[in-house]
Amino acid sequence: MPSQRLRDPLFAATEATAFTERHLADLVAGTTAAVRVPDFLSDATCQALGRALGRLPTAVYDPARVADPIVRFGPALNDYRTPDGGLDHERYWPAADAARAAWTRAGPRPDAVAAALKLLGCAWGEAIQPAPVHGRPLFGGTVREINSGALIHYDEAVREVPGLFDQHLTAQLAFNAWLLAPEAGGETRLWRRRWQPEDERHRHSYGYQPPVTDGAQLLELTPSTGDGLLFAPANYHAIAPAVGRRVALAFFLGLTTRGNLIAWT
Repeated sequence: MPSQRLRDPLFAATEATAFTERHLADLVAGTTAAVRVPDFLSDATCQALGRALGRLPTAVYDPARVADPIVRFGPALNDYRTPDGGLDHERYWPAADAARAAWTRAGPRPDAVAAALKLLGCAWGEAIQPAPVHGRPLFGGTVREINSGALIHYDEAVREVPGLFDQHLTAQLAFNAWLLAPEAGGETRLWRRRWQPEDERHRHSYGYQPPVTDGAQLLELTPSTGDGLLFAPANYHAIAPAVGRRVALAFFLGLTTRGNLIAWT
């Protein structure tokens, strides 16, 4: 008989009524895969940002997908990287300033980004600050509409933009909150596998082809409006195609060597 594939009991999703310091510590330590909090953002907060979306400037991500591209508000570091892994300052800072001004003009109240950062800061025990580069705060808090799915990829700032931040990072977490959940599908898929050099043979566009995660343990998390999700994005992850609109708020958290949390996108 073929042997049964072993599964890591620590690679599991936890559901809780609120994020806690222990949850963040477990994610950093790798003793849990993801933590989900139902109704993390109130209906009023989700609806306020939903109404503001039409007033926010958006850009197309993955433009090769003509029929239903990913649409995003807010600059992300990966779009402004130089070939050596630095930051294209001449392009990034004007885009960040413009996004902040647009967010202020759109005026979503309650402010979903501020609400999320405040709750996560309370969980950690101190306020979360924007990640600084040469003393300037990076932009944090993108809004993305991803209806046709997203490629398998990983996010790891210490590898992708090494030494960019003013502080040294010891760990990175990804935060998502669903502002509008689809009728079906749109799951966040998370694999128990991190990047290896040989994975580059599976590189495709901004991500990787499915064989890169063959045999890896998989978690699937179904979106629900208002729910918040934290996970370690150095694990490969992707988004499944959805039926209907899937809109989410997203940013990264970094744990510094001083024990502070900083945020960026």
